[in-house]
Amino acid sequence: MKSTETKGGREIIFWMKKGDFVRLYFSLFPWVISSIIVVKRVDFRILLEDKMNRHLHTSQHTEIIFYKPEHKAALESFYLPEDQKQFTGMPKEMLQVALEDKHRFPVVIVSNEKPVGFFILYDGEERFEYSDHSNSLVFRAFSINHEDQGNGHAKAALLQLKAFTQHHFPEAEEIVLAVNLNNLPARQAYLKAGFRDDGRTKMGRNGLQHILVLPIEKKRSCP
Repeated sequence: MKSTETKGGREIIFWMKKGDFVRLYFSLFPWVISSIIVVKRVDFRILLEDKMNRHLHTSQHTEIIFYKPEHKAALESFYLPEDQKQFTGMPKEMLQVALEDKHRFPVVIVSNEKPVGFFILYDGEERFEYSDHSNSLVFRAFSINHEDQGNGHAKAALLQLKAFTQHHFPEAEEIVLAVNLNNLPARQAYLKAGFRDDGRTKMGRNGLQHILVLPIEKKRSCP
């Protein structure tokens, strides 16, 4: 901060990041400066509160449901950049495979009834490549449409996964998945959502993968 005396009053310069600065000139009307500062603070607070409210609104209305035919058009329009597409299957292709296989259950992540994400739960023989547990489900083909990323949908969906499984797959005792060694953001998201890394790995189409496990406690039946 630098302060200099001038003919009509005092000039104060506040140096900010990247060489920018704010120059305030105090003359015979200090209330003018005070009014500007107050207005700026109010505007900033309003913008911050609006952003937080929009984020909470999005998170509170994210849910996971089984695929319905009316979801198809939206899922087929999903876009992922190449650096993400290398780690997962696109809903357009994965959905078609799932609809032809009774062991694949397509699940859609919706926000205010709009599809924003997709994954598959699988209970076929291939699950033994991930787990020795006979009552396991494989979580695969997880994706969030690129334009809907950054709104908390992935986190919300993962946190709902255990309850969804307990309700629709009451015999399941664990969910397993494989995440590429180089896909660090996804691995961290899974761990934060309760998945456990027991140190097991397997080879995938794009290299080594960590196998993560989410234990599922069976619901107790009422006496």
